[in-house]
Formats: sequence, structure tokens, C-alpha cells
Amino acid sequence: MNDRNLIFVAKAKMMLVYPLLLALIVILVVSSLTACDNSTAGKTASKSAQPTKDVPVVTQASGSIYLYGEVHGQAKIIDKKYELWSELYHNEGMRHLFVELPYFTAEYLNLWMQSDNDDILEEIYDDWERTRSHNPDVKEFYKKIKSECPETIFHGTDIGRLEIHAEDDSINADVIQILKKIHVPGEVTTDSIIIYGYNKTNEFIDYI
Repeated sequence: MNDRNLIFVAKAKMMLVYPLLLALIVILVVSSLTACDNSTAGKTASKSAQPTKDVPVVTQASGSIYLYGEVHGQAKIIDKKYELWSELYHNEGMRHLFVELPYFTAEYLNLWMQSDNDDILEEIYDDWERTRSHNPDVKEFYKKIKSECPETIFHGTDIGRLEIHAEDDSINADVIQILKKIHVPGEVTTDSIIIYGYNKTNEFIDYI
């Protein structure tokens, strides 16, 4: 057989092989896709068959807040304040009492509530000298709370003394300008800005 005939035979064989290869490739691809679908379905079925976990539902806490205004140092108002707190304490289970005192003073009161004497209260009372809180009725108010509402927790809502130390002169100047707009009592020293929450009776205090 000459070379020309061999070329024709080879071309004829290739024409027969190409369709067979193409068909084989198609079969392999289809088989592969089917296997993947079955595998995915199996995994999905396996996942769905697993028991689901209950997700806890977090509900918003409910509670009540009572706000009362007052005039400082008046016996009838102090008595009324104790009456209201005693009612809320015993009838509604309230324990957190927010008072118009510095935070640190309220913390001292909490320490006193846990003590077996009145030494801490006496120190606080002495510190109140020349203020409207330096009043026997005020001291008695706290003593009655310790006696009749012993689980009371005090929270101070006022500023006693606050010192601000700025990192540089620029920040210091910005803070002073802000405080001047608010108009707070205090003073500017060489290394800090001091804000006062209250002052003694008949004692001069400047504003920033």
C-alpha cells in the first residue's frame, strides 16, 4: 500500500475515532455531574436529618424608674423621700437608689451599709459641713434606710470634684472653651482644669 493510501486510511480511522471520543467525554461529564448531584443531595438530606438546636430568645429586660425632685434640707421633704423609698423597697422589690451626691460619696455610703457602726456616716456628715446636707434630718434619713431597707444600694449622680489633665496646650485650650460655654464652676491651674460639683454655703466659687 502506497503512502497516499495510508493517509486516506488514517483519515478514515480518525473520522471514526473522533465521534467515539466525543461521545465518551460526554458520558463521563454527565456521569460526573450526576454523581455530584447525588452527593450534594445526600449531604443536604444528612443535614436536614440532623436535629436542630433551639436558639434561645433574649427578651428585653423590664423594669421601672421613678424620678422625684426635691428641695434640699427640708424635713417634710426628707420624710416624704424616705416614705416613697420604703414603699418601693418593700412593695416593689427595688434596691437601687440614685441620690444627688458625688459617685465616691455614694460608694462610701455603700461601705457604711455593710459595716456594724456609723463611723463612715459620721465622716461623711462632717464633710457635709456648711452644706444643706449637714442636717440632722438628712443623717436620720440614711440611718432609717440602713435600719429598715438594709439591701439598698446607693448610686451617686453628681460631681464632687473633677480634674482634667490635657495632653498639650492646644487640647487644654479647646477643653477650656467648651467648659466656658457650659459655664461650670471650677478653676484653671498650671497643670489641670478643676471642676467642682458643689461648694460650701457662703463660700465664693468662680466659674470657668
